[in-house]
Amino acid sequence: MVGTYKSFGQAALKLTQNFDWHHVSLLLDHSVVSTDFYRLLANEILAASLSSSSWPYSVAILNFDGSDEATISGSLQSAQARSRVIFILSDTKTALRVLVS
Repeated sequence: MVGTYKSFGQAALKLTQNFDWHHVSLLLDHSVVSTDFYRLLANEILAASLSSSSWPYSVAILNFDGSDEATISGSLQSAQARSRVIFILSDTKTALRVLVS
């Protein structure tokens, strides 16, 4: 699979347009080794949402530590309070822990 951060960001935004989602939270795990990939992806989704003049978006990046249950729970509660849609930018193991929280 080949892609750029920009193309991933645009694909995520297109997904939100297709389902008419306007409030999106990005849960960003800053404890994983590949943090740069997830951080750059989150920033690209945010940039794409800001540059979209035809579609009103509210995108928030919420950082959490995937090795700490308290920050996972707090970030998830914040995301649930503000958005119907949550993108989990993390490794698979942590994403599964977030989903069962």
